[in-house]
Amino acid sequence: MTAFRTASRRVVRDIEVRDLLPMRGTVRSVYTDEDLDDAYRRGAVDARTAMTTEREDAVRGIATSLRDWSVALRDALDAMRTHYSERVIDDAFTFATWLMCREVTADPNVMRVRIEEALAGIADEPPTLSVAPTMTETVAAWVPGATIRSDATLQPGEVRIVTSSTTIDGTFDDALRRLRAAFAVDPTGEVTR
Repeated sequence: MTAFRTASRRVVRDIEVRDLLPMRGTVRSVYTDEDLDDAYRRGAVDARTAMTTEREDAVRGIATSLRDWSVALRDALDAMRTHYSERVIDDAFTFATWLMCREVTADPNVMRVRIEEALAGIADEPPTLSVAPTMTETVAAWVPGATIRSDATLQPGEVRIVTSSTTIDGTFDDALRRLRAAFAVDPTGEVTR
């Protein structure tokens, strides 16, 4: 038998004597090996129970966090895809607009083909064409029977054709709107955005 005084706070077998005090119904200053073994077993059972509870709480917390992170990551990837696909369309179209304006300025006949194709289906009356101010005289020479209007909001290469039966919008904004609409439809025909 091993005897200890509670005031000494000594440690035997990794159990501090004060851990033995909560034993119900016993208040004494001498403890046997059985008392120590019993206290050790109670501590081990309590520790296993606490550890199991903490582990289960941690696993549930990790699972919830993983699920939340997965949803957040999927949403962020979708937002990034949308943002960058729109940026790619915008950047590509800005470059195409710049290139078209440069080509039309260098060789106005590039625009002539667009106008002739647009006018091919209009034979009933002379059209009214709105073009960039720099293109007015050139377009008037191509389409002698048409009314040509200078529109400062248009760039070289853009045209609006109006008759009593039809309106053709050959502006870059309209082309960009149609391009965005085409990219918003997936191959099966469903609108994605």
